[in-house]
Amino acid sequence: LATNGTYTFITDHSGVGLPHIEPSTDQYDVGSLNALLVRVLQGFTYMPDCRQQLPELALDYPDSVVMAPRDSISPVPESGPAPGTVKWSYFPNPTSGQVTITVDAAVQELYLTDLSGKVLQVIKDLRPGHPVQVDLGAYATGIYLIRLPVGAGWVSGKVVLQRG
Repeated sequence: LATNGTYTFITDHSGVGLPHIEPSTDQYDVGSLNALLVRVLQGFTYMPDCRQQLPELALDYPDSVVMAPRDSISPVPESGPAPGTVKWSYFPNPTSGQVTITVDAAVQELYLTDLSGKVLQVIKDLRPGHPVQVDLGAYATGIYLIRLPVGAGWVSGKVVLQRG
């Protein structure tokens, strides 16, 4: 997580070897170790032809608070504040654990995610002017997104978690 590297894990599905720790992720595909290694290595070694036209990649990782359209697989309800009507802040940034989040409008849900978009925490029913404390201390050092659904889009900001 801290290096944005590729993480792979071994499961007990093959029946070979000693038992492995059960995966903690919510969804994963099982495949052979050989196929996995080939896929990972190809992903890091593929070089397109110099004449090949590559599309622009809009990774949508904000450097600060930004508006972005919601994707079609968003787990967020369609209700929420109207666009441009929410002012919010979070501090300290960087943090060693605790982050204080304040909004000036009622917000049903606020999401803390990793950079891949995996939801780590959902903070519900934020009230205007009432600060909420979120503890990132249990997570690995790295960058996390605080995402707030607003109308048909997202308002996002990133927070850096560092140790010592």
